[in-house]
Amino acid sequence: MGLAPDSTIKELNLHGCYLQSSELTSKLIKYFKDNPKVPAIILLEKNRLLGMLSQREFWQYMSRPYSEELCSRRSLKYLWDLLKIENLTIAIDTPIVDAVQIVLARSSSSLEEPVIVKISPLNYKILDIPQLLLAYLEIHKQVNQLLIQANQKLKNNLRIDEVTGLGNEPIFEEYFAREWDDLAREKAWLSLIRFDVDFFPEYYIQNKITANQSARQIAITLRKIFKEQANLAIYYGEGKFGLLLPNINIFNVVYLAKKLFNQINDLKIPNSQSSVSNYLTISMGITSLKPHKSEREKQLIQFTMTAEQALDKAKQNGRNCKVIQNVFQPQVCELTKNNTIDEKSLIA
Repeated sequence: MGLAPDSTIKELNLHGCYLQSSELTSKLIKYFKDNPKVPAIILLEKNRLLGMLSQREFWQYMSRPYSEELCSRRSLKYLWDLLKIENLTIAIDTPIVDAVQIVLARSSSSLEEPVIVKISPLNYKILDIPQLLLAYLEIHKQVNQLLIQANQKLKNNLRIDEVTGLGNEPIFEEYFAREWDDLAREKAWLSLIRFDVDFFPEYYIQNKITANQSARQIAITLRKIFKEQANLAIYYGEGKFGLLLPNINIFNVVYLAKKLFNQINDLKIPNSQSSVSNYLTISMGITSLKPHKSEREKQLIQFTMTAEQALDKAKQNGRNCKVIQNVFQPQVCELTKNNTIDEKSLIA
């Protein structure tokens, strides 16, 4: 049908079958026999609405002994007065949802009876109840689908940071769980980059809008470098970022981290609150390991703590630098502006 939640009766198929009240009942008997799917006829008296005679109610009366013989030679007006039928009339622009409520408010004996639809003062049609209910079911399904979509959107909004479009902290654990088990099974590497915008709290206090725009630019830069892998990036808020890199070992992550570090510096975003540069800079902590499913909880804690320790070390070293710390060895390798690193110290 292509109905919408605000669809009206006008969008349904209506029946327009008319007889004058002065005509014999035998004519209606023949008409209903020839047209068993017509729900009702509209009865007119001097071309004005008198009421409606439904097939169901008509044959219910005619099934009584001698009723057909008694009424067939009499006028439809006689039959109408005899049955004393109460009809329901609704306007053509009535919403389908409202029409269903009106119909269901009738007595149980009248629930199946068709409804007269008023199109204009001299124009009426018949609405069949099964069609009305089918239309309501279609609308109900659509409303449910819209609710599902709205709930999913709300759920996504709760999982996605509105400033950067990256994931937020609650879903980082989901990322970890999914990637950890897969990589443990494949005996592959998992790397983690944690980086913070230097002096972000002061920067944010100075200009909230500019700070959020800067965080958004960093997220865009991150996506350009890591592409599909950026799906595993998160924004904790307050200028704090994290990125999981499945199947990337410590040497490859160092290369990617350098690229990200340099491109963020190349943005040349002014930051008057920084004491290390005239521009926005980041401090970065990097680590890598091969997950083991049997030691998941222990390794997971060690893994995240190592990245945080490396990040803290970068901040202690004056910020605007990177520190790579291996989970398996205590030594720390500092990577500053000269981009030098002793790779031997990173071998597990």
